[in-house]
Amino acid sequence: MEPKDLKIQAVKDAKCKLILDAANKVFCEKGIWNARMEDIAAVAGFSKPSLYNYYADKESIVISLAMREFEQLGDKISSLISQELSFVESVTVIYRTILKHFADRFSLFLDIDDYIKIAITNLNSEKQSDLKNRFHNAVNKLLDTYNTIIKRGRITGEISSPVPDDVLSQMLMVVAHSVHMKWKMQGSVDDVDTATQYLVEFIKNGFSITAEKIKP
Repeated sequence: MEPKDLKIQAVKDAKCKLILDAANKVFCEKGIWNARMEDIAAVAGFSKPSLYNYYADKESIVISLAMREFEQLGDKISSLISQELSFVESVTVIYRTILKHFADRFSLFLDIDDYIKIAITNLNSEKQSDLKNRFHNAVNKLLDTYNTIIKRGRITGEISSPVPDDVLSQMLMVVAHSVHMKWKMQGSVDDVDTATQYLVEFIKNGFSITAEKIKP
């Protein structure tokens, strides 16, 4: 990309960040359903018409904000994992970070989840494809982090499971997601430290099955 184009893109990225920051503030105060484009424009310091130069509609803003949250969470998790941590310590850090992130923004995430289910149907195929690519990239980054700590755990002797690393990584992700689903169904969050403790205990000991049931 030419220097001029890089500068233009940098300015655009900075303005998009301002808009998403403003949207986050408005959504937290008014809720996504009640928020208007003019509310977001006012907080961001834009005119409503100029806002459309960066986002076509509120749906695009909501989806972009959701993706930014997911990507930032992935970046934060990657930065927290160091060589000094054991596998169990790493899993504990990851799970506590994920659950706290979700708990701190629980109402907003519920609104975003419901809103996106409707908004996604209004996106054209090109935008849907871009969204899927960003989502897959973010998921793969988290899976790579899980893979890293699993491989480290095998080297240190903490992990001896015969299950392939990629399958174990997916299991680690799904187990954490199960807590999100529980909170969503009950409409409230549990204590983050307790929920983290339960997840880690399950990863360490599973169902603690001592013997297979003897068939009569």
